[in-house]
Amino acid sequence: SCTKAGGEREESIIHPISMGKIVLKELTMLNFKKIRQQTIKFNEEVTNISADNGVGKSTVFDAFTWLLFGKDSKNRKDFNVKTLDADGNAIPRIPHEVTATLQVDGQTITLCRKLNEKWQKKRGSAVEEYTGNEEERLFNDVPCSLKEWNAKIADICDEDVFKLITNPKYFTSLKTDAQREMLLRMAGNISDEEIASGNEDFTALLGQLTGKTMNEYRKEIAAKKRRIKADADAIPGRIDERQRDIANLDYQS
Repeated sequence: SCTKAGGEREESIIHPISMGKIVLKELTMLNFKKIRQQTIKFNEEVTNISADNGVGKSTVFDAFTWLLFGKDSKNRKDFNVKTLDADGNAIPRIPHEVTATLQVDGQTITLCRKLNEKWQKKRGSAVEEYTGNEEERLFNDVPCSLKEWNAKIADICDEDVFKLITNPKYFTSLKTDAQREMLLRMAGNISDEEIASGNEDFTALLGQLTGKTMNEYRKEIAAKKRRIKADADAIPGRIDERQRDIANLDYQS
């Protein structure tokens, strides 16, 4: 918040987090990491996925985050989605897909992300060679560019909000400023006067802002402290200079 000329307070707007009801109905993985093919139908209330270590519980979460954001559950873009053979090599020429059915505020939405290998025959060669990967994204069966996809997913659920509601460690991993901003978004718009209510010191502080935001006032105070410290540090040098001037005075008449 800030104070305008004449003492009138103007409130900055912190948009609270608002999100409709999102239900994951079904998730299908095809050649995604160690899962060759699997479909999971989710209960609207609670779906428990349990298994021994290394069987693929985290892979299910990775599949969903890759589908939405192109990252695994640890926020890495460069992880390997391909299925490996017994020797640890990627099995060639197979599609890698994740498809999900969501219900967003009662509307059914189908999402699909595919990773396909590109193979080409070079001139003069009878053998096709692997030349890289290409990705497809389908929103309700309609192909999307990466920019279009990101915009549509953001309309469903902000990436940071998704991480907050699916990973209990995500909030504590954020920097202090990011935590504060997220808490303010969750709480909604609260004025400085509401926070200062009943606190005389805080109320007096608000009266000293004189057209500045709290952050600007903090920077002003920090700058003044630096100038005072610089002046204090310079005092011994100035005293020494005056003493030399006194020593050099000629008292002869």
